[in-house]
Amino acid sequence: SGRPPLQVALKYFLQILHALSAAHDAGVTHGGIKPENVVLDASGNALMTDFGISQVVELDSSRANQVYVGVGTVAYMSPEQFRDPNASSIKSDVYSLGIMFYEMLTGKVPGRRSPMPSSFYPDIPRKLDDIFDRMCMDDKDDRYEGIDEILAELYSSKEVLKILDKRGGFLFLRDPMTHGETGLKVAIGEIEEDDMGTYGLAEGSSSLSEDSDSDV
Repeated sequence: SGRPPLQVALKYFLQILHALSAAHDAGVTHGGIKPENVVLDASGNALMTDFGISQVVELDSSRANQVYVGVGTVAYMSPEQFRDPNASSIKSDVYSLGIMFYEMLTGKVPGRRSPMPSSFYPDIPRKLDDIFDRMCMDDKDDRYEGIDEILAELYSSKEVLKILDKRGGFLFLRDPMTHGETGLKVAIGEIEEDDMGTYGLAEGSSSLSEDSDSDV
């Protein structure tokens, strides 16, 4: 079906979000986000490519000049890029990534009236529907202002965090499509959540308290 396991898709999404966040912070928008511009390294981590045909945004607001080179691919282009192929912006990147996010979750490229991702797979939380929907609003003013807003929604969602293993980051050490979703050679158990919505250490583990003399 072309759909990776949900945990893997979420980690790919996080990796791409952090890459775009770094680019946007540096004043660079991509303008041509599509699956062909994401490659996997030897460990299975997603890397953004083709920034060489990106729009370089002038950081000095007193200067109006911007450099435009290259445009996106039709299926992933924002509505404003259809009107002006050079209208690359942070919000057009958000839109294009939203289309690709839908494809990562479902294995399908969405059309104008496509159902939400959770309609295809019950393991997809509604929160991800909401994030996709807001990323791909036709009116750019209705979209997220930037990548950090998307990351904040993901990291503050209890149902999303349940999918991601609490003990791991969002980078793979081994290819998850070969070694499984965690990339580990051994099976791991679930972390139990307490009534307060927090996740404790397993029995026998130790942690540093505020009164600890240890340096971190």
